[in-house]
Order: sequence, then C-alpha cells, then structure tokens
Amino acid sequence: MTPESVQNINDRQNDAEHIRLLHAADVEHAQAQRVESARWLVAFIVSVASLAAVLIPDLRPAAAITGVIATVLTETVWPFVTKNFNNRAVLIQEQFDTSLFQIPWNPDLGHRVPLVHIVDSAKKYCKDKKRNWYLDVRGIPSPIAETLCQRENLIWDADQREAWAWRLVAGLAAWLGIGLIISLAVQWYVWQLLVWYIAPTLPAASLALRSLLQQRSVARTKIDLRERIDEALQSLTPEGVSQPKLDELTEALRLRQDKIFRSRLDSARVPERFYDRLRDRFETNHQIEAEHFKSIWADERDRSQED
Repeated sequence: MTPESVQNINDRQNDAEHIRLLHAADVEHAQAQRVESARWLVAFIVSVASLAAVLIPDLRPAAAITGVIATVLTETVWPFVTKNFNNRAVLIQEQFDTSLFQIPWNPDLGHRVPLVHIVDSAKKYCKDKKRNWYLDVRGIPSPIAETLCQRENLIWDADQREAWAWRLVAGLAAWLGIGLIISLAVQWYVWQLLVWYIAPTLPAASLALRSLLQQRSVARTKIDLRERIDEALQSLTPEGVSQPKLDELTEALRLRQDKIFRSRLDSARVPERFYDRLRDRFETNHQIEAEHFKSIWADERDRSQED
C-alpha cells in the first residue's frame, strides 16, 4: 500500500462543499422530524382528549369513533408529508457520502438535489458548524478508510434506533398496563376495554407501535451490514492484504451504500433531543474505536515506510 492510496477523508469532509451538504441535509432532516413531532403531538392530544371523554357516558361512542378516525389519518395521510422531507434529506446525505468516498452516483436511487436548493437549505442552518462528521481515519489506506466510515455510520444509527425502540417498548407496555389496571378496577368486559380504552387511545398507541417496528427494522438492517463489514475486515491484516482483496472491498462500497441509502428512506431519524442526549457518549466511544483501527493500519503503514 502506497501513500497515494490513502484517502484523506478528514480534510475533505471539512471543506466548504461538504460542510454545505451536511448543513443542508440537517435542515431537511429537521423538517422531517418537526413534521413527525407534530404527528406525535396530534396523536397524543387526540388520545388524551378521547380518553377523557370516555368519563362522560354519552360521549363514549364519539370518543371511540374519534380515536379510530384520527388513527386512520395519522397512519395513512401524515406519513406522506414526513416521507417527502425525509427523502430530500436522504438524497443530500447520499451526495455527501458519494462525494466524500469518491464512489459513483447510482441513478437508480434518484436524481441529485440541485445545488441551488442545497445552498438555500444550508443557509437556514443555525447550529454549530458540522465538522469531523466521520471518524478520524487519517493514515488508513483506501478502501479500508471508507469502509470504516460506513461502519461507523451503521453502528451509530443502529444504536440510536435500538435505544429509541426500547423507549417505545416501555411506553407501549405502560399503555397496556394502565388499560388492564383500569379494566380490572372498574370490572370492564373485554369489549369495554377495547371500545372505551383501546379505541380512544389508538392514535398514540398505533403510532408508537409503527415507529417501534420501523426503528427495529432499520436497526436490524444496519446491524447486518455492519456484521458483514466486520467479516470482511477480519480477514485483512496490514501484512497479508492483497490488491484483489482491496479491489473487492472497493466494489462493495457502492453496493453497501445503496443499502444504507434505502434504509435511511424507511424511517425518519430519532427525535433530535434524544440524539443530543446520546451524542457525547457515542462520539467518545467511536473515537476510541477509531484509534484502535489507526493503531492497526496507520501505525503499521508508518513502520513499513520507515523500514
């Protein structure tokens, strides 16, 4: 492996072009998250209001019907709005990744977002400048450097989605437990539990269940991809790596990126506040792992050059 094979991802990801792409993608993702947050708010308000209406016997039929109608609307109409913003954000993120990793654009995934629209979205970004998006892979040869960046992305996103999914499991368990306690306390029949508790609160419960299944599905896909990367890297060592193996790893970059792209389309990101709570711990853990891989590849390369 020669010095020319090293891809300085760290420098490129911090240049003006790539920072602009990250800012634009973040703005579009934030819009998708706001739409999804509004969906949660509406579902929660309708569920609480409908449940409160059950306390008035004459309003019980209306409460059950309202809950079912609200569920249909939030599960059929609202997702299209979220998907529109999320798709745009994912396309911009794909432009960032393919440009950074220097892999060709796959036209089957869609068209690139025009630069004028990227600039417009990036101008709306008002948070801290996004630098060092991927881990420090300086000195690690290509395509191992790019593969490790994809691996980091997969672990980071899968861990967040798994953590959020467990919160949803806890929420659904609490919802079901409260319903059973109420049912036993007032001695409801099963049909009364379904009509006077399940139906009125169905908007929030169905949204939580849908989100849980989506997050778990995306997380599982990304975990599988990460495990395949680990299998590919496990057989590589600085002393035993061959050009055919590197060529095979290079070809896998585009195929893997396609799967990452499609998994991003399946569900919006976890809530931003939840992400912010995990961010510092995740960054620390990933930096430690980055140093581990650099100790294997970059340090070995430096030693071979000295020899």
